[in-house]
Amino acid sequence: MASAAPLWSEEDAYLHPTAYASENIAGCLYVYTNAHPPVATSISLAFHAHSANTSHAFQHRLCDIHAIQLHVPSSMRMVGSVVIHTDSDTPTTVFFHKDMYNGARPHAWGGMRLLDALRQYTELVPSTKQPQLYLVQPDSALRSAHTSPQYSDDLAAQPAPRSAPRSFAAWAHTTRLSVLAQFSHVTRGARQSGEALMAHPLVRRAAPASTEQSNAQAGPYMVSESSGTPATAGPLEFDAARVYLAKWAGQVAQEGERNRVEEHDALDNLDIDTLLGESAIPACPLVPTHATPLNGATWETLLKSGADTSTMAARIFHCGIAPDARAAVWPYLFGAIPMVRDEAARDAAWAEKERMYDALTAMWYSKPDAALSEAAAESKHRIWIDVLRADTKDPFFDAQVDHDAAQKRAETSGWQRLATEGHTRQPSAHLYALSELLLNFVLFAELYGEPYALPPVHGYVQGMSDLCLVCYAACAGDQPRAFWCFVGVMRSMGANYMSDQQGMCNELVTLQKLLAELCPTLYSFLHALDALNLFFCFRWILVLYKREFALPDVLRLWDAIFSAGWSSPGMDPQWPLCKHFELFVGLAILESHSKLILRHLRSFDEVLQYIHSLAHHMDVHVVLRRAEALVYRLRSRTSTPGTPLEEGLRALVFQ
Repeated sequence: MASAAPLWSEEDAYLHPTAYASENIAGCLYVYTNAHPPVATSISLAFHAHSANTSHAFQHRLCDIHAIQLHVPSSMRMVGSVVIHTDSDTPTTVFFHKDMYNGARPHAWGGMRLLDALRQYTELVPSTKQPQLYLVQPDSALRSAHTSPQYSDDLAAQPAPRSAPRSFAAWAHTTRLSVLAQFSHVTRGARQSGEALMAHPLVRRAAPASTEQSNAQAGPYMVSESSGTPATAGPLEFDAARVYLAKWAGQVAQEGERNRVEEHDALDNLDIDTLLGESAIPACPLVPTHATPLNGATWETLLKSGADTSTMAARIFHCGIAPDARAAVWPYLFGAIPMVRDEAARDAAWAEKERMYDALTAMWYSKPDAALSEAAAESKHRIWIDVLRADTKDPFFDAQVDHDAAQKRAETSGWQRLATEGHTRQPSAHLYALSELLLNFVLFAELYGEPYALPPVHGYVQGMSDLCLVCYAACAGDQPRAFWCFVGVMRSMGANYMSDQQGMCNELVTLQKLLAELCPTLYSFLHALDALNLFFCFRWILVLYKREFALPDVLRLWDAIFSAGWSSPGMDPQWPLCKHFELFVGLAILESHSKLILRHLRSFDEVLQYIHSLAHHMDVHVVLRRAEALVYRLRSRTSTPGTPLEEGLRALVFQ
């Protein structure tokens, strides 16, 4: 350094070679040059320890640095850092302890000061693909890949053409959702968030004495300097406290909502102004308080009377379907088979559908895997592993069935289905039936995917078992009917399971646009948190809220989602209500909790933790009514002067 001229320095710089604060190395970060005047090839970035320890010192020429990634101080990461990427396989990370998080997003800290210094001598190009990533003097190919303009601050990538499908991992990386490359990460993240919350002292004091304490391993910033061992308290406690307070406030608000509903005597008659605040928009149509769910007898009467589809759809949307009628109604509602009004013709059509189902079973039953396609043979293992994880806590799955006969059938089928490690109970007849339904669908998609307008999903994809289980329970275990219901669901939602994830990408982009249009304050807040990737909504859409509500509520929710878009062309100008009602359901959940999110939460991680904590703590009837109100709010935007509606959103609510 004797012949070098310093250009910039930062005394408060640290290296963290281990997870223990006592082993942190304090030093100085330099930008210096060996030439006068300085040029890019003569400038270097170096770290020198204050102590005699030089084993961790480093020096990188500026022309050898490809990118610098900032990790801004936040509530989840109290100490900010910069990651320096060079040709080395291991990037270099430097921490800045002086600029710790203090409750506000810092505008100037060590990492930003470093970038300001380097900008004087080289070009730094911010990436639109990854947040806080800056490319150092990139070539044209890298520059183009990281600076292509995209919708709304690169919050979700536009879908790739079908002729050049991308892998899910590649799409997830592009949209900042690489953590979603495996669906299991979603559930694991929710579980870890719950463990972090239960570890907080506030929750421990409120929990029963028998509650097992969380033993989550401390991260690299949760260390005790005095003891040299990982600490039991740290930044996560503050985050858990905020989430805890938000949940507590949500419970109070929910209780107030229930009281308000009781005062109105009927939830369905709450108007839109009551639900979403005063505004000059039309009220939702009122539903007679005596209206009851559509039962089997009424369904037959409507069919014989020639009632149009729109009338039946509106009845189903507002009142739901009685449990004994879903097996009869859902295959038509889901679009799996065309509407047949004559009873004899319907019976004949169903006999043909049952024959097709039996033929699919015969393709694999008691036959070797060699008789199947490669995709079908590989799907068998994935199907069974997923089915073993199925949520069968609903009383329906405790009903008396002949499990011994089901086990014998499974043994003679040639498909070995055993309880895996961690599953001590013998698989039930319901699990065997679910696995057969899913394998039959894989074969059906291969043979009849194009004639039945199924999206090109190849083999079994994780998450399908959740959708199939709902159909199976709705049909009370009737396998052929459950199968055709599942076919209908996959016709509508199967694009979310395609390898290029085009369907899921479109869903998240549309939900993002709805959020910007109808909840602009929450949109801006999530934008500031870099959370507009809507990662926390991924599971909602993929399994159609199967894991957010109890099974009876999921059935009611699906009644509404599919009936909202069911109609006879030209029969009723007010129906169908909209397309993609599942997105309005998600928006209703976000909108109803927006005040709590804005008031209590301060980071993406907290929002994710809070949203996942809502599972099984929401009133499905309130959510549906709010979602309907949001549809009418969107419709009203077309008649409001000076508020043009984006064409894609207009197409959702006007046919």
